[in-house]
Amino acid sequence: EGGGVSSRAGWRPAAAGPWPETGGDAAGHGFCYCPGNRKRKRSSGAFCYCHPDSETDEDEEEGDEQQRLLNTPRRKKLKSTSKYIYQTLFLNGENSDIKICALGEEWNLHKIYLCQSGYFSSMFSGSWKESSMNIIELEIPDQNIDIEALQVAFGSLYRDDVLIKPSRVIAILAAACMLQLVP
Repeated sequence: EGGGVSSRAGWRPAAAGPWPETGGDAAGHGFCYCPGNRKRKRSSGAFCYCHPDSETDEDEEEGDEQQRLLNTPRRKKLKSTSKYIYQTLFLNGENSDIKICALGEEWNLHKIYLCQSGYFSSMFSGSWKESSMNIIELEIPDQNIDIEALQVAFGSLYRDDVLIKPSRVIAILAAACMLQLVP
């Protein structure tokens, strides 16, 4: 059976693949020349969709997983960065340059992130006494605002997405309005 002619016109080397209808290239990619196929189809390894037993299901699944990992966009790295920022800068307060106090709670935050809020942007850019202070005591005029609502509002400055339980909407909306956070 060495190097016969396939059903498609053309010669193929004997070592090109395990079936007379397949060929391959030096990189190990297989090509299917099966009858009924108008074009040759590229496949990884010696696998041919017309010859399903050419590779085991495990090999195919492993190849699919590898392909998925290779094609994963870099955005995944950005999500890791976002998570790192939220955890390290917001939750842990590392390298903070300002302390915000309200309702008996303290947050070690960063002016650069707080400036996303109209409230803090005005406070830090104007000639207000708070612009040069490292500790700021917030007066909370709205009774709907609680510590958890402030935690979510401040945290939203350090992350992309915030999940809000329906029961918390009023408190968080009140905090967001006070801090002049725009969606």
